[in-house]
Amino acid sequence: MIKLLLFLFSMNLFCQDQLSVITYNMSLKNGDESRLPDMVRDLKNLDADVLCLQDVYNTPKVIKELNYPYSHFIETSENFFIKGVCPAWEIFRKGNPFYCRFKNCSDFIGNNLVSCLLEKCNDSLNLIKQINSNCAQAFMSHVNGNTLNDIFDLINPFKALPRFLEKGSTGLLLLSKKQLTNKDFSDFSTLSTVRNRGALVAEVEGFRIICANTSSPLDGPTYMGPFSSREEENKVQIGKMKKWLTGKNDILMGNLNCSRPIPYTDIRENYSKNCEGLDELNLEEPLYNKPECTYCPYNNLVENKESGGLILDNIFISENSLIEVDVVMKNVMDNESFMSDHFGVRVILKKNP
Repeated sequence: MIKLLLFLFSMNLFCQDQLSVITYNMSLKNGDESRLPDMVRDLKNLDADVLCLQDVYNTPKVIKELNYPYSHFIETSENFFIKGVCPAWEIFRKGNPFYCRFKNCSDFIGNNLVSCLLEKCNDSLNLIKQINSNCAQAFMSHVNGNTLNDIFDLINPFKALPRFLEKGSTGLLLLSKKQLTNKDFSDFSTLSTVRNRGALVAEVEGFRIICANTSSPLDGPTYMGPFSSREEENKVQIGKMKKWLTGKNDILMGNLNCSRPIPYTDIRENYSKNCEGLDELNLEEPLYNKPECTYCPYNNLVENKESGGLILDNIFISENSLIEVDVVMKNVMDNESFMSDHFGVRVILKKNP
């Protein structure tokens, strides 16, 4: 009996000396919460100390369901374009995307409409971007209503349209069993296109945690933003987060969308150069010690199978602090579907490396 008590005591001390963190993209876009109960159940079973969640748009409900005592999120206010962001004469220009949308994509809204536009109207979108970048961005973020009404809103000189989908929310939520201190937010709204991006910052148990959602290749092949490409937009966002890193006891996690190719595996490259230099800040990405995709072609919710085999969900930690790393949230629901198009990543760290 004494040996058992000593064993349990020693295990308790061991657990107190470590911290478990999970990053997971819940992919709850367009108000679809049908998969939420399965995700909540599995996240509770994993019992991590800290959760960095992305694409969460009903934040109070998710906080209530997961029942973590401490949370950090930002109630972002909507950003707007100038009124009449698209001049009326744009709809009469040859090859304009307004006609293409009306002809090919009138039956779709939301993400399905975005996918249709990127597939059917790519050339006309590129044309309007060169002529009027703000009009192109507004066109791609105004996708939740009737086609004719949306087009009228775009040319209406008395109406200002929102810059981002999901009412400007970053979709970020940081949850913790331990108290979160020194909470802050890194705003990427001036560096983002179509979807607002950002990073939550906090400290817990001596660790500086950055929970981020950056621009993604999944936003589509046509880029409408102020940079030369979506990859450059992603690079600028990641660069802005570096100022929060202390060089010791750092955890940088979320959808950083940096995937480095690994020989003899199915892990492919995506924006890999954008995370270069993090090792100079005393950070390592432990998932590459036993690589496994988090955005995978065998996931039925992954629409672009050619983009599979990627590590888009990243956790970077200070060197010499790793205990264990694995890919999580891979269970299949009763309808034989995965819960999200992303899998999660879990890392267990030593508190005093």
